[in-house]
Amino acid sequence: MKNFPLSVLTDGLFSYLICFIAAFSVAACFMPRPAAFAAAITLSSVLMIFIVKRLLKKRNTDLTARGEKKAAEDALTALNLSDPSENLSLFKTAYEKKGFTVTADKTALRLGGEKTVVCPVFGFDGLTKTDVVRAANAKRAGENAIIYTAEASAGVKEFAARFNGLTLISGDETYLFLKTAECLPKTKEGTFKTKKRWSVENLLSKKKAKTFFGFGAFFLLSSFFVPYKTYYIVCGVIMAALAVVSLLFGKTKREKSV
Repeated sequence: MKNFPLSVLTDGLFSYLICFIAAFSVAACFMPRPAAFAAAITLSSVLMIFIVKRLLKKRNTDLTARGEKKAAEDALTALNLSDPSENLSLFKTAYEKKGFTVTADKTALRLGGEKTVVCPVFGFDGLTKTDVVRAANAKRAGENAIIYTAEASAGVKEFAARFNGLTLISGDETYLFLKTAECLPKTKEGTFKTKKRWSVENLLSKKKAKTFFGFGAFFLLSSFFVPYKTYYIVCGVIMAALAVVSLLFGKTKREKSV
């Protein structure tokens, strides 16, 4: 329960409340009130468990994807912050772990028997055309060149494509190469972390407003046709209130929590 998400809990309780009121109101028309109460509790509990499990599974999948993306961002940032000689040594180790024979000079690596030059180029300015020219000049006749970088603009990529035998690898591909070789750069714990803030907009979203309004209207209209009007009226008012709160304080789909 320590890391149990509050949003999943509120969705589960909301589902339980809706199901209980609806089930009890219907069951009470056909069976004694104690039996209807027990049936409503049972049905609502089963539904809540099912919904919570589905939400947790979806949340874990999303967290895994976001965690992988965050790890890639942190690794590329660490490469941009590192000294070129450190990055050269890191890629040398990565290729050696993959079974290559590697020799290194000041700015590039040569893979023995592969006729390939590897040029790691990192920095917050991104890859430049000058870097591309240097990598192209580093390869000898009959050799190919690979440039690893964190980011390259469309213009630089187009420029690099003009050189025969030159391959540009950037972003996630660079991260995956180092990850598969188990040579990710070390990052300081907490350096790139952002502080989470619990607030109303993190529990509700604007896209849920229509759903709340729909349920609210359903319960309020149904109160005219069922024997237990109070339950439906209370639930309808709660749904309407949640809809208003969602519209005023909820976050949109594209907004990010901070």
